[in-house]
Amino acid sequence: MSTRVSVLIPTFNRARMVCEAIGSALAQTFRDFELILVDDGSTDDTAEVIRSRYGDEPRLRYFAQENGGTASARNFGLRHARGEYLALLDSDDIYLPRHLESQVACLEAHGDVDLVICDARYEGSEGDGTIFGARAYRLPDSVEAMSKAAWALPGTMLMRTDAARALGFQSEFDHAEDTDFLWRFILAGHKIRANPEILTVYRHHDGLGAAPQKSHEWERFELDQARLMEHYLPAAGNPRDMICAIHRRRAEVHIRKGEWRQARPHLWQWWRRKPDSSKALRWLILSLFRQ
Repeated sequence: MSTRVSVLIPTFNRARMVCEAIGSALAQTFRDFELILVDDGSTDDTAEVIRSRYGDEPRLRYFAQENGGTASARNFGLRHARGEYLALLDSDDIYLPRHLESQVACLEAHGDVDLVICDARYEGSEGDGTIFGARAYRLPDSVEAMSKAAWALPGTMLMRTDAARALGFQSEFDHAEDTDFLWRFILAGHKIRANPEILTVYRHHDGLGAAPQKSHEWERFELDQARLMEHYLPAAGNPRDMICAIHRRRAEVHIRKGEWRQARPHLWQWWRRKPDSSKALRWLILSLFRQ
């Protein structure tokens, strides 16, 4: 049976929060979709909760696998997707009611585009505002933008399923697999376009008794981002900016751990490439007096 959109939700130990994500998908004004939930080896009562609440929901397809990480769960769901289009949703985020309606309309209005990215509203400790409204935000629509650390939330993406299936998701950068996907998507020649509507709620939280967000595992998150930049440095549109960002991330990891001597060479490389950075200079000077 064919369908227009496959909404893919990977989840791990978020039995309560994932039900809110599922509810937001089932409440869409756009109705021609299937919902694929991939339980990535949860050890809580996710399976029981899903069967109890959604056992009679024909649009929900529940799958379970051994724990393999987000990329593995997305690939599992992608293999089972029957939709022409693929929408991603993290298990701790929420779709607003017109999400699929607006995203599908935007993608179908631009035949040369393979992925659209909508705006998202922050909820929680990130404060008010939206992602597109942030002063430093860049849409990840080119190699040049990716070289300047552009990114997007999975829950803001709708893409052509064939394009996603041809690339898949890689587990090499466990805390940056979505950014890695965007790099490969662009390098494969696919086009990306912004949908300015606010259609997703990004919930920044401390876990609420569930699996924590990857961004809270700050050291692994920052180091994976730095490794990702190093991996794509040969393809960079502006290698100077990327090299600067690599050293900045590595320096900040060392400093947050109190390792000022290990941070010093990265601070030097950061400041050398960006001499107008007062933070790089201040920290470089401090590193000379701290061990």
